[in-house]
Amino acid sequence: MNLRKKFYEKISLEYDKYEEELKTHDVNYVIQHSYETVIKDEIVRQFDPDYSEYDINKIKILNNLKNPLNEIYCDWLDCEFDINSDLNQCINDFADYVKRIKQIKER
Repeated sequence: MNLRKKFYEKISLEYDKYEEELKTHDVNYVIQHSYETVIKDEIVRQFDPDYSEYDINKIKILNNLKNPLNEIYCDWLDCEFDINSDLNQCINDFADYVKRIKQIKER
């Protein structure tokens, strides 16, 4: 098995364990952790074996971590980047699109 696939399986298993642990809590706890759930799911998707965005040497380094999914997630929380800039751009683009459609319909 190649390393990309091995790492993907490792973080997928970590995510599955995280989900199982969530199921042991009440609804409020699950809701409070929904952001974590979504981001961890996205992190796992980033490492799909067919998606070779990351250099194999970086995957080797991450694969040596005990809980890479959680460690990447924790680093994301401290990261200077945030989802707001992407979300703002998406909303602005969508509003422009709706405006163009409205203008076309009014012609």
